[in-house]
Amino acid sequence: MRCGAERHCPGALWATLIFCLLMVGPCACGRKAPPVPPKRPPLPQPMELIAWREGDTVGLSWRPGARDRGVVRYAVLRSQWPIEAPPCEGCPLVFQEVGSVEAAPETDAYTFTDRIQTDLVYSYKIEPRGSAGDRGPASRRIVVAPAAR
Repeated sequence: MRCGAERHCPGALWATLIFCLLMVGPCACGRKAPPVPPKRPPLPQPMELIAWREGDTVGLSWRPGARDRGVVRYAVLRSQWPIEAPPCEGCPLVFQEVGSVEAAPETDAYTFTDRIQTDLVYSYKIEPRGSAGDRGPASRRIVVAPAAR
């Protein structure tokens, strides 16, 4: 089938549109600049988080990252759920800040104590915070379940 003056030719229209995009595309990107390094080094991740449960109290202990520079405090984040209704596999947990510990130079380990309900399961993680409000990578999560009866 030929395209005449009286008929529309969809193939030619698409070919013209693609040609125009190919001609404009490379010019529209602009000039790329070299990557800019971060203004300050990232905060170190807390390590070796451990927990213990005694009655209605949970104790947490962790070690600061290799380079504790820049950390002004450690935020303690907690998620909780009933024993009968655990979160679904792969579903994200919602963590809330329940306290914090001020960072101190030359400290080998930090501890935090939290009052809890005895019939809930808890998950904790520790997140470093910098002076500008920046957040570092959180520690691994740890789950604290009620004692077996």
